[in-house]
Amino acid sequence: MLISSPRLTRCYVDTPLGQIHCRVAEPTGKALFPPVLCLHMTAKSSWSYQLLLELLGTTRLVVAPDTPGFGMSDPPARQPNISDYSDALSAVPNHFAPDATWDAVGCHTGALIAIDMALRRPQMIGRLVLVALSLLTETEIREYRALGLLKPRVWDDAGEALLALWKLLVRVRMPGSSLAVCARSLADTLLAGDNGWWGMQAAFEFPTAAALKMLKHPFSIINPGDDLCVATRRARALRPDAVFIEQPAWKHGFLHEVPDQAAAVIEPLLSR
Repeated sequence: MLISSPRLTRCYVDTPLGQIHCRVAEPTGKALFPPVLCLHMTAKSSWSYQLLLELLGTTRLVVAPDTPGFGMSDPPARQPNISDYSDALSAVPNHFAPDATWDAVGCHTGALIAIDMALRRPQMIGRLVLVALSLLTETEIREYRALGLLKPRVWDDAGEALLALWKLLVRVRMPGSSLAVCARSLADTLLAGDNGWWGMQAAFEFPTAAALKMLKHPFSIINPGDDLCVATRRARALRPDAVFIEQPAWKHGFLHEVPDQAAAVIEPLLSR
C-alpha cells in the first residue's frame, strides 16, 4: 500500500496556562491508529519531534505541543509542577480529538507529564512510550543543583555563560552528530528564558517512583545513553512487567540525528 507524506501544520491551543503552540502531522487519508501526543524534554520544544512527526504522521494524527514556558508557548505566571503542565497540555487532545484515546510519547520531563496525564485522566491516555526517567537519588539531585541547573542562568558581558551552555550541548550530543542540531538546541534553551529551569525543578519534585508503580496503562520504557541512563534503569526493579529497551547509542538529539531508527523502535511500541 502506498502511503503519502502527512500534512504538516502548526497552531495554538488555549489552555489554563495561556496559549500552547503545537506542531501537527495528520495523514492525508484515513488514520489507521489512535492519535499520539509527543511531549518534549526540558528546556527544549516540539521542534525535537519535528522529524518523528513526519514519520509517524503517515498513519495517525500526531501532535507535539510546546510545554508552557518553552518553545513558542506562553510562559506561566508562577512556577508550575508536573500536574500544572499536565492540566494545561490536556487541553491539546481535547482540542483535536476530544472523544479519542490518545497514546503518548514523552521524553525526560515529557515522560513524567505523560505519566501524570495517564494517572489523572485515565480515559484520555492509552499506551505510553517513556524515554528516560528521572528516578534520581537525593545525592544525584544535589549534583544537578551544584551544576547550577536549578536556578536562573546568570549572564555576563563576556558571554562566558553562553559559551558554557554551548560547550555543554556539544559535549552531550551523539558522537559525530551535527553542530547545526546543537545550534538549534541552543536556540530552544535560550527561548525558554530565565525560567527555563522550572521544568527541571518540576521533574525533580515529581514522585516518579510512586507514580510509576501506580500506572495501570500499557507502557514501554526506552533507555537512551544520556545523563538519565542509570536513573532510568532503576525502573526495571519497580516495574518488571514493562517493556524495557536499551538504546545506549542514542544521546541528546537522537530524534533529529536518527529519526528513522527512533520511529522503527517507537512505532511498534505504540502498535503493540
